[in-house]
Amino acid sequence: MAQNKTHYETLGVSRHAGPDAIRDAYRGLARTLHPDMNADPVAHGVFKDVTAAYNVLRDPNRRQAYDEELAQAALSSVRGSGTTGNGPQTTGQPYLFVNLVDAIFGAGRQSSSFGSSQRMRVTRRPLQTVINDAREHMRYGNTERAGADVEEAVTRLLGEASIEEATRLDSEFTEHLIEQAKLHMRCGNTELARKLVNKIVKRLNAAEDGRRSRGIYDEFTDHLIGSARTHMRFGNTDHARSLIDDARKRLKIVKDVEKSRQIYDEFVEYLIKMARTSMRYGAMQNARPLIVEAAGYLEAVGNTKGANAIRREWNEASRSSGGY
Repeated sequence: MAQNKTHYETLGVSRHAGPDAIRDAYRGLARTLHPDMNADPVAHGVFKDVTAAYNVLRDPNRRQAYDEELAQAALSSVRGSGTTGNGPQTTGQPYLFVNLVDAIFGAGRQSSSFGSSQRMRVTRRPLQTVINDAREHMRYGNTERAGADVEEAVTRLLGEASIEEATRLDSEFTEHLIEQAKLHMRCGNTELARKLVNKIVKRLNAAEDGRRSRGIYDEFTDHLIGSARTHMRFGNTDHARSLIDDARKRLKIVKDVEKSRQIYDEFVEYLIKMARTSMRYGAMQNARPLIVEAAGYLEAVGNTKGANAIRREWNEASRSSGGY
């Protein structure tokens, strides 16, 4: 095994790489080495090695078995060269072996029987079953399970050079994500929608579909603004502020200055309105932080006159109420 590349080296990832890093590395290599993309016969052979490595490392059970094989190979080389020293020894798994495995795979690995000759048998579903299961999960809104099946199916389809079918299934899953994101936005589930939108934008950008990527990005920004307005209507200042700040960051990325300023001004007017309501009822302590925040916003956009005016308004109301 020492004479050949490990699966980790084939994919160009570390032995501590997570599932996302392994998947991204494989897809990046597949885009350049796949027979439909590269006519070089050498690239075809490399692509087969890359696919074989990914099929092992993407499956937790097969990856664990492979890691154990690497550890056994490392142990064999150590035993072959002989060991000396004063370190403690244990039966079954020598001290040197345990520390060697920790060095290779990390001390935080899950415990497993490295010395056992038994291996968990992995039953592989037929490819068409995986595809059918993926579509069934999408139909019933099981996004997480659908995603796992789509990933497996696409990987196997690419390995069989069925790039057209792989692209079609991958696109179906993107449409499913868009549908689910819009559903969550309609139901006010902002955080769930955010996670899906981030995935969608990443997938669409990878597919070089900038128009649709921008469309779903803008749709979620509008959702944030709409939710902020709802919170302002009901006086939920903290929630409204958080959503406004989020929306303005997104608008800054796409350089929509006009819309950012519009929602900015809208929130300032809301703060002033809330402060005046508090002052009218003599709740000066409640009004003060709102006035300070609104004045700070106004000064940030160069409206010093407006900032001073609301400060004077608060001072006069404070004196009229006899202080606080």
